[in-house]
Amino acid sequence: MVRQVMDMEDLLAVERLVTSPPYPDCVQKEAERLATVLGSDCHSFRGNSKPGKRYTWIKMARPTLEGLRLALLDGNEVSVRRSDSAEFNPFGTPKHFVTGIEIESARLMGNGSPERLEFSPHFNVLIGGRGTGKSTVVHAMRLAYGREAELSRLNERAEPHRQFEFFSEVAKNPSSYNGG
Repeated sequence: MVRQVMDMEDLLAVERLVTSPPYPDCVQKEAERLATVLGSDCHSFRGNSKPGKRYTWIKMARPTLEGLRLALLDGNEVSVRRSDSAEFNPFGTPKHFVTGIEIESARLMGNGSPERLEFSPHFNVLIGGRGTGKSTVVHAMRLAYGREAELSRLNERAEPHRQFEFFSEVAKNPSSYNGG
């Protein structure tokens, strides 16, 4: 019976309360392709049992059935994370994170008074139209963290490489900052 279930093409995940012992030998190979999830069913309130005690986080671009299907295909530790995983703490603060960045004396940002952006350890996004400073923030962070070499893999004539080179130049005449 287990063998018949595991042979189903459309099966993408299986709920397992514990991840060990391993699957039986007769279905081990088929089980490797499946995401292993935890459900939040609470059938009693005895001991530590309570609603929401067990859960699975699913990372998907859109909360749709197709998004769920793609996340399950990505599988464990990519788009599927179980609450009983020792290293997974979705509400914890990462060990290392950027709290903010202050930019002063860039060509078009921070002239006169520094521009400071505060960051969250959980989610950050830069949104804005052309010329609002999104690339300036990214380039400044690249310089601050010494990650300029990442662009060296690109062709020197590629637009991101050229933009970064222009950004990181020290102007001979500071008045040339006005007007770009």
